[in-house]
Amino acid sequence: MAKHKYQKGHPKLGGRKKGTPNKFTTVKQAFMDFMEQEGGVKFIRKVAKDSEGRRCVLNNIAKLLPNKTELSGPDGAPLKLNVNVTINAVKAKEVK
Repeated sequence: MAKHKYQKGHPKLGGRKKGTPNKFTTVKQAFMDFMEQEGGVKFIRKVAKDSEGRRCVLNNIAKLLPNKTELSGPDGAPLKLNVNVTINAVKAKEVK
């Protein structure tokens, strides 16, 4: 058996203390609090009326969602999905 640098029970050298939220959790909660104060869904609708606001809202909401989610069907069986993808070509704006 390989000998490890730190044995069980050895105090950690740095890192967060147990129960301390990481920075992302803190920022996420601040964003959620802000949204609640501004009116939640009504605020999102107001901001998302133009394309820049829509992009901002979607980017920030996407960052709040979990990166990985595991789903399963009934009794743990694989989940069957039908996915339809539509791609719309958009002409790029000319840059002057």
